[in-house]
Amino acid sequence: MIRFSLECAWLLISCGLLLIVTGIALAGLGRMANERALPCAIPLPHLLGAMLCFVLFGWALQEPLPWPMRMVAQALAAVAYLRLVGGPGGWFPQGVFARRWRWALQVWLAAMPGLYGILRLNDFLLEQVFAASSGNLVRSQLLEMSAFDFVWALPAILLLMPALEEVLFRGYLFRMLVAAPAAALTKRRFSLLGALFSSSMVFALAHPRGMWLPALYLGCLFAWVDWRGGDLRLNILVHCWHNAVFLVFAMCVSS
Repeated sequence: MIRFSLECAWLLISCGLLLIVTGIALAGLGRMANERALPCAIPLPHLLGAMLCFVLFGWALQEPLPWPMRMVAQALAAVAYLRLVGGPGGWFPQGVFARRWRWALQVWLAAMPGLYGILRLNDFLLEQVFAASSGNLVRSQLLEMSAFDFVWALPAILLLMPALEEVLFRGYLFRMLVAAPAAALTKRRFSLLGALFSSSMVFALAHPRGMWLPALYLGCLFAWVDWRGGDLRLNILVHCWHNAVFLVFAMCVSS
């Protein structure tokens, strides 16, 4: 019992220190972004329609297609829907991406110590509290894939899913909450922190159960990048880069 308590205390202290270091680094990088993303009034039916399209395609294709091909089909269906109904203004302001793409990658790098702490905490909770395996889900899925499935999975993991998730969870959901008062939701205005945390919670719940805590952290990071960066392409860049780095890491560990 004493050993377990010491392990918990050390884990909380080390994770807290990592998050403090990350917070200080991000605060400094935040001052480098002088502009902020302007809130956009997002139609709630557009968001719900895209998510429903994504879910229905996944359900309809569950039996005939393996999951990598199903992910590609789901992403293409949702993107086609969003292309049909159109997106809000202010997603891709002119000249912002060219000035800030290096800043966005610096933000991702600065956030990695905090993510490492969150991953350690997530593994501990899965193993000790919930008595579940903390095995790397991505790595286990890669090992079970055939070469054909892996080829189909690459564009989904590296490009389609990051772009789609940024459009849905930041482009629509986060900006809809920030744009408050959202008549379709509540009569009160969401605070920035409320919108950031709420959209990140939904983003986390869209991932497998063993990844909820890291996904919540990343959702908050991506929403902060959207708020401080002001261009959704920055989010897509950071998300694609993150998936690519961790995919390479998972492949190296599994080899």
